[in-house]
Amino acid sequence: MPKETTTHSDRHASTPQLVWTCVLLMALLLLTVGLFQLPLGAAHLIAGLTIAVLKTLLIVSVFMNLRWGVSVLRLTAIAGVLWLAFAILGVMTDYRTRGLEETIEPGLEPATHYSASDHVSPAETD
Repeated sequence: MPKETTTHSDRHASTPQLVWTCVLLMALLLLTVGLFQLPLGAAHLIAGLTIAVLKTLLIVSVFMNLRWGVSVLRLTAIAGVLWLAFAILGVMTDYRTRGLEETIEPGLEPATHYSASDHVSPAETD
């Protein structure tokens, strides 16, 4: 009798795992909605981001098969998350270090917005 071998494409979530993952995602959704109704103040951000990370980890590990995927796939996913984190960090750093006073040169007024009716043709400038 030939020996059966499994490849990485044969490994996937079973039906009960998929059902439990969906149940957990729905529970986290209800928790998100429930927390929104409570007066938590600044803790809403922390709670919302924590729940979002949990939902992301569930989706990535089960539905995208990262749990059973090859190591190159996992490494690529980690590199993508790090790249996104560096991009967000760079944008946030740039945003926080810029000030309005730095964008206006001394002696110049801030730019104004002109409408189409303010257009002056070259013949009118003489």
